[in-house]
Amino acid sequence: MYRKYPQSLFLVVFTVFLYLHLRYLIYSEHSYIQTRLYHVKAIKKEIQEGFGTKDMTKKMFERRNLIREVCSRIGEVNIDKPWNFNGEDTQDFNVEQHIHPSNFLMDPLTKTLYCYVHKIGSSSLMNVYSYLDNNTDFLSDIKSGKKYLYEIHRRMNPSYSELMENLPDYYSFIVVRHPFERLLSAFRDRIVMNPCSDAAVYTTKAIFGSKALNVSGCVAKVPSFRVFAQYIIDRSDHEELDKHWRPIYKLCSPCLINYDGIFRLNELNELFHLTGISRKYFKKMPDLKNPTKGGTSSKHVNKFYSNLKCNMIKDLGRVYKLDMLLFGYNSKIYEQMCIS
Repeated sequence: MYRKYPQSLFLVVFTVFLYLHLRYLIYSEHSYIQTRLYHVKAIKKEIQEGFGTKDMTKKMFERRNLIREVCSRIGEVNIDKPWNFNGEDTQDFNVEQHIHPSNFLMDPLTKTLYCYVHKIGSSSLMNVYSYLDNNTDFLSDIKSGKKYLYEIHRRMNPSYSELMENLPDYYSFIVVRHPFERLLSAFRDRIVMNPCSDAAVYTTKAIFGSKALNVSGCVAKVPSFRVFAQYIIDRSDHEELDKHWRPIYKLCSPCLINYDGIFRLNELNELFHLTGISRKYFKKMPDLKNPTKGGTSSKHVNKFYSNLKCNMIKDLGRVYKLDMLLFGYNSKIYEQMCIS
């Protein structure tokens, strides 16, 4: 015999069922909307990154074309011989380019070739490459101060044959900067802030003689930026300048090597993205070393270059003329702040 349930109980059960079903539908719709929003955001991010990559790829194309145009206009390129100016620019200054493997870091993991230039993010990139090299003893010695970060080049320098053999298959790149910014940064970092550095001692001794050094062999009398600039002008024609202010073309030979990437100093993140270094090889990128050390804000630039005579700006422009032509810089703003 079946037990009879009151009609009110049936209504209660139906109401509960309806409530739970409606909650399920609402939750499902909410989840669907959230999922769609997530995908929309992800797609938007991919599009933005895609546009960023396209924009950077376009910049690389334009910069490579500029280098090729300048090189073909003012010189004859032959990879087996020193590169020389011909035509009217020969009278302005003498220049030749050689390929120096000692200026390169080669990494088989990322298949990248980096021609490093001091005072243009080289410490940051050497730090990244030391982690890519991933030698625990070397990294430990760096942290303990037994070795300098710069010594990574001894571990990752290619031979000439290795460099030339891998150039077609590796992503080769350089990082560039306005020559006058780099010069000021080098002066402040290597001479003013590091009076015991080889660059400071050699340069100051060449300017003032041995009397400029103290009993410890460090710089006791720091030259002014004007004196330092005149030293660069006077020595540039007949002496090889220190690597910290040597023109980029003498270090990386852009008329002899067709670089895949030509990055500005403020484009390191784009460099890491474009090469895949930041996405494929690091969960967290290593610290960028000395991001502001010896830096050149507009305040510093104005402070130091406003004390130079205009003819000195012109002469410095001659020293770094090829760098400016190759990498799309000029000295107009500096000519406006100098002493006439």
